[in-house]
Amino acid sequence: MKKIINIVGITVITVLSGFLLMVSTGQHVSAKATAIPKTIRGSWYQYLGNGHYSKVTFSKHKVLYVNYYGSKYHKQGPDVVNASKKKHGWYEIKDSDQKSGLGTYYRVKKSSDKSQLQVAYGKKITRNKSINYYETRAQAKD
Repeated sequence: MKKIINIVGITVITVLSGFLLMVSTGQHVSAKATAIPKTIRGSWYQYLGNGHYSKVTFSKHKVLYVNYYGSKYHKQGPDVVNASKKKHGWYEIKDSDQKSGLGTYYRVKKSSDKSQLQVAYGKKITRNKSINYYETRAQAKD
């Protein structure tokens, strides 16, 4: 009988410890989360002028932004995100704890010499043609 109580006690403690660790770190991924597609993963650059770039880096379930404004670079993230496939190759990517509202839409378009990460917003996935990212700084500056 003592053996059973000890086993049950250890099991409960183990499960609660894992749950508390997950909640305390805030780094969870929904069971329904879709990984960011491999075509989007990696670092992408946008040339801002005067030798400055913004950079967005995607991993399987996280995104990190580095933007230049106010005479210095600022980091945002890494944020845990969920990706969901939409029409015409677009993926909606939003924070994993975002319950409502729209995320940002991304897709990769390839030309003969480079790939372009395109960005869109809104319910109708309206592309913002002024925001494009490229695989290298040199491509972004062209």
